[in-house]
Amino acid sequence: MCLRIMFSVYLSGRINAGFDWIAVPKSAISIPPIKHFKPADFQQETKLTLKPAEAGKTVKQRLETVFINIHNKSSEFEPLSSKCTRTTAEIDVMDPKKITIQDIADCANVSKSTVSRVLNNTTPVNDKKREAVMRAVKDLDFEPNSLASGLAGGNSMIIGVQTQKIGSPFYDLVTRGVIHCLTDTRYSPILVDGVWNREIELKGIDTLLRRQIDGLIIIGGDIEKDHLLRLAAKKPLLLVGREVEGLQDRCLYVDNFDIGYQATKFLIELGHRKIVHITGIKAHQDSVRRLNGYLHALKEAKIPYDEELVYEGAFDGPSGVQAIDTIISRGKQFTAVFAANDMSAFGARLALYRHGIDVPNEVSLIGIDDQTEAPYMTPPMTSVRQPAFKMGVAAGNAMLDLLMNKEIELPKPTVQISVRESTAKIDN
Repeated sequence: MCLRIMFSVYLSGRINAGFDWIAVPKSAISIPPIKHFKPADFQQETKLTLKPAEAGKTVKQRLETVFINIHNKSSEFEPLSSKCTRTTAEIDVMDPKKITIQDIADCANVSKSTVSRVLNNTTPVNDKKREAVMRAVKDLDFEPNSLASGLAGGNSMIIGVQTQKIGSPFYDLVTRGVIHCLTDTRYSPILVDGVWNREIELKGIDTLLRRQIDGLIIIGGDIEKDHLLRLAAKKPLLLVGREVEGLQDRCLYVDNFDIGYQATKFLIELGHRKIVHITGIKAHQDSVRRLNGYLHALKEAKIPYDEELVYEGAFDGPSGVQAIDTIISRGKQFTAVFAANDMSAFGARLALYRHGIDVPNEVSLIGIDDQTEAPYMTPPMTSVRQPAFKMGVAAGNAMLDLLMNKEIELPKPTVQISVRESTAKIDN
């Protein structure tokens, strides 16, 4: 029987007891009542090892004696205050026998190797033997330590996930998809947040690498191609939400140029010619490509480009508000707003409301991401939907295949426009 004893008392002297030893005055091998101690006795400590077989009832009785005498008014010294700052005693009795693979093999009447193959799901096992092993696992209440077994095989059983911004709808849904995919596997994800900052992204990846991760999934981000190529040479690597030359077979992304093009073309087909575009962060790859898609749609429709109808935002609500306020202050006329994501579209909707501009009768509004809040805006907002969650699931599955040295073929996600009441046709 494994016995753990934890005991500490804060007095003018000191008694400490730990997992397998008790610190007592050098002169004391047994624990007498505290009133027999003198403060000077506590200046030295001696470790007394307690063997589990010897530790049981006797030690418990001695600890009880100590507690009794701590609160005995006749003791020769009192605690530092009227109330002890901490007085703790804990005795945990643990199962003396740890269940092993051999125990499971004996119970199931199979070999240890068969048990190992079933638990690790490495090679096929006869159905009857598999059932016998799983029944033994249940009967013995065995809980395998996947981390320990993984480390024994040279693996951490951890997949690192670097996301550009936790809380941003797209990145959040992709991350959730990855987590969902890994839930019923032996692998666990560890997440780090880049918070739209390249230096923080690099530090986060270094942190993950120090944790000896088995694979790395990077969602978005601004890390240079050369650095990503070096990472891919070290660890199985997948990129979600961006395309990188030289790593095309490891990239899962939507065509952001096409998103910008389709959103703008949709507004043009409704009759709009003066279309505001609220971009994302200027240097961000998604923002640049969506802007280029917007420009291409204008050019295709032979609509002159007006730079004063383009406002550099930051993928957030405040920049959407500022965009509309700024463009109105310029005295610019417009009939539609294309925002680089739903968050900035929400801000734009608020600003239009404050300026007394009716949506959609005076101005149509479209965003990107189709957040869960979009259908509940006033009016319900049209938005370009990206299959973010499915992309996360696909990335998780692809990573599992990479870790099993399987060939992968990443899907080509497509987008669709969820048309709602925030957009309407106009007469030119």
